[in-house]
Amino acid sequence: QAIGKAMATDEPIDIELRTIVHKDEYKWCKVNAAIESYDESDNPVFHAMLTDITDIKEAEERADKMYDNLVEVFKNLPNAVFSTDTEDPLKLQIVSEDFIKFIGWSREILFDEHGGRLSDFMLEREIKYVRANIKKQLDSGENEITVSYSIRSGRGKVLIVEDRRKVVNQDDGSKSMFCSLRNVTKKFQNSAVA
Repeated sequence: QAIGKAMATDEPIDIELRTIVHKDEYKWCKVNAAIESYDESDNPVFHAMLTDITDIKEAEERADKMYDNLVEVFKNLPNAVFSTDTEDPLKLQIVSEDFIKFIGWSREILFDEHGGRLSDFMLEREIKYVRANIKKQLDSGENEITVSYSIRSGRGKVLIVEDRRKVVNQDDGSKSMFCSLRNVTKKFQNSAVA
């Protein structure tokens, strides 16, 4: 198909394929090819380069497995835990089942309808303050961040939550945040009464 497409469009070939080296032994190759010329019968003559990318493919597979394991761990963690990156601290990446129960919204609503934007469930007047507060703590080098805000639950109640975050350094130099929510509504109501 790639050769036929290259002949029809004059576009270069850029594909990855698995080749059999020996029985039950494979190598991944990246194939870059382009029509260099045509022979006397007007058949295309390709100039091609094959690069062994087996190590890259194996590393990608390990990373995919690690990500799948992380997702599985997150699903089964107790308490309302989730992760975000530091660039957009109010965009959910992964959430636990207890987080889903705590917030009262389904995964479909959180991720499919709202793109993981936690801010869509916060009171609008607090969003700017929470972002600024998290950024201020990050900029000051804090590795543990705490903010409080109000959130609309799927059960029609507004909860006041304490959001505790641990900043985690990744191998590639980026940072992410491991976070947990705790309902502190009663604590705030009691202090308001007193």
